Amino acid sequence: MGLARRDYAVTDSVTEEDTYTYQIMGKYRDERIEVLDEHIVTLDDKIRTSRGKTLDFTLDYKNKTQFQILILDKYSDHVLSQTSFEFNTVLDRNQSVNVDSFVQQGIRGFVVRVISLKNKEWTDFEFAVSNKGVITRR
Repeated sequence: MGLARRDYAVTDSVTEEDTYTYQIMGKYRDERIEVLDEHIVTLDDKIRTSRGKTLDFTLDYKNKTQFQILILDKYSDHVLSQTSFEFNTVLDRNQSVNVDSFVQQGIRGFVVRVISLKNKEWTDFEFAVSNKGVITRR
């Protein structure tokens, strides 16, 4: 169980033009499940070519490795988002995390921390946002 949040950052790998429904579900202690938020997104060629501000990096793990990705504000060490999953060498090698909302909030430095859940070792990728809004990897 986690704490409810108002802001979520997610990425997806859908590529087919269609309309997709994303739901944030809440599960209560009494086992009740409720839709807390819902977003309907239509993917078309215009949207697909405009990825916005992204942190792009490559992962190299053995298939089925369990790991966690944290997106941190470089200057405050505040965790902006996190996700955990099992690595699939075909699907998960190239990562791209959209940070438009964080850049709009004024965040100008990011650390992507990738943590192996098996041995707790981690790798950091650092990114900076220029005054013109261009993101570069450091």
